[in-house]
Amino acid sequence: MRVLFVYRSSRSVAEYAAVAGAAPDTPLYGLNHLRAQGVRAEYDDADRSWQDRKFSVLRILEQMIVGRTGLGWNLRQALSIARRMRHYDVVFATTDSTGLPLAFLKRLLGLRTPLVMASQGLSQYLQTLGLNGAFRLHRWSLSAVDHVVVYGRGERDDLISLFGVPTQRVHWIPFGTDIRFFARQRAQEVTPEEPFALAVGRDIQRDWVTLRQAIGNLSFPFRVVTSPQRWPMVDRVPRTKVLYNLPMSDICRLYAACRVVVLPVRENNYSFATTCLLDAMAMGKPVVVTRTRAVGADRDGYGLIDGVHCRFVPPGNAAALAHAIERLWLSPAEREALGAAGRQWAQEHNTGTFANHLLAVLRQATGSVSTDMRS
Repeated sequence: MRVLFVYRSSRSVAEYAAVAGAAPDTPLYGLNHLRAQGVRAEYDDADRSWQDRKFSVLRILEQMIVGRTGLGWNLRQALSIARRMRHYDVVFATTDSTGLPLAFLKRLLGLRTPLVMASQGLSQYLQTLGLNGAFRLHRWSLSAVDHVVVYGRGERDDLISLFGVPTQRVHWIPFGTDIRFFARQRAQEVTPEEPFALAVGRDIQRDWVTLRQAIGNLSFPFRVVTSPQRWPMVDRVPRTKVLYNLPMSDICRLYAACRVVVLPVRENNYSFATTCLLDAMAMGKPVVVTRTRAVGADRDGYGLIDGVHCRFVPPGNAAALAHAIERLWLSPAEREALGAAGRQWAQEHNTGTFANHLLAVLRQATGSVSTDMRS
C-alpha cells in the first residue's frame, strides 16, 4: 500500500528529531510505525512559497473561508497534492485544514483516489459559529471524503448528526503518545529547588481564566506553558511564572520536575488536552484535568477513571479545580498511585497502537484497489 500523508506544516524536522530520539513521534501521526510494517508511507514537504505570489486570488479565497469558520483551509496546498493523488492508493489528511480543501477538489474534479481525513474540531467550530456559507461548503465537500477519523467520541456523534456523514464512514481512534521517548525523559527526573504545579497547552480551548481563579485559592507556585495569544491575563498572576512557546525538551524537563500537572479546558467534543494528558501520564505524573465530552465522559472510549488514572473536575469550576490540585499537592501517596496507574494506562495508548488503528481504516478505504494500478 502506498499512502500519502498530508500535514498542515512541514514534518521533515519533526521526523528527524523523532528518529534521533530528541522529540516524540506524535506529530508524525503514525507514519513511522506504518513504514515499519512495510507500508510505503510518504509525505510532501515541498517549498510552496512561490504559490503565495502566483495564486494571490486563492489566498484571498482561503482567508474568506478561514474568517468565516476559524478553521484553516489550505487550498493552495490541496491543488499541489491533487495533481499527484492518482499515484497513491490512499491519501491521509491529518487535519481539517488539509483535508477539507482536498475533499472540495476531489468532489469538484471527480478525483478517484480514496481520501481519509482526521477531523480536529470541525463540529465544535460549527456549533460555536453556526451554519454559515463556509460550513455549508465544508458539508458539501465532506461527501467526497471516504472515511473520517476522530479522536473524541463526542465529535463522532456530532459529525454524523450535524454534517450528515454516514455512521460507517466515521471512525473513533484513541490518540497515542510516544511511550518510549517519555520513558527516557522520565529517567532524567530531577528534584526542583522549589516544588511547583504545571499547566501546559496552546489550543483555543484551554481555560486559563478558571485556572487563574483557582490559583487565587492556593498558596503554592505554578508554571504555565502556552503561547502569548492564548494567555488572556494582562496583569501578573500571583505565584505564577508564564513561559511561552517552549520546545518539547524544555517542557519535558518541567514535566519531570513538577509535582502535579493541571489541564483546564472548556467543554468540547474534540480531544483538546488529550496529547498533554497522555504525555504527562507517560511521564508518571498525577494529572488534574477537566471532564469534558472529549475526555472523561462516560462514552468517550478512553476508559479513564476518576481517582484511579487522574483527577477529573467539572468545566469552569474554579473551586473544584483548586480543591483537586491542593488534594494532590498535599498527598504524596495519592500522587504516586495516580502517577503509576496513569503511566500504565498511557503505555496502552501509544503511537504504535494508534498507527495500527489508522492502518485498519486506510485498508478499508482502499478496498480492492490494487497498488499496481497506482504505481
